[in-house]
Amino acid sequence: MKFDNLNDRIRYATSTYGEPRPFRLEHYGDLDVTFDGWKITSVDNEAATNRNSVDITLFYSNAGSYIGYVVRHMPPSGSSPAVKKSKVGTFASPLELLNWLREDGRGYLGHNSKIAWEEMCIRLPWLQTNATKRV
Repeated sequence: MKFDNLNDRIRYATSTYGEPRPFRLEHYGDLDVTFDGWKITSVDNEAATNRNSVDITLFYSNAGSYIGYVVRHMPPSGSSPAVKKSKVGTFASPLELLNWLREDGRGYLGHNSKIAWEEMCIRLPWLQTNATKRV
């Protein structure tokens, strides 16, 4: 199957991941983001640590958008309570999403961002050539 157009991609996502689901993603300090689509990958290590951690979740919407969701967890420190800050990015192209993940990592893909990106490229066939940088 070719994935040259949105209809082919939506058909693939629906047959692979089921009907699109509604999502509401919290965006710290801004409006939350809502859409219908599929959670493609999630890299979450919050529960395993008592230190700062970053969770990355990547989505594909039924409108053809790519959505990134970054949640930073900071454990309590002294008298300070635990803090959770999240941000959402929505993009028309997967490479815009990749660049946003790099910007979030101050120019580099963080460990969880890299894993999430590679998993998304594997799970969405039209992105498979984007899993690595070919030179």
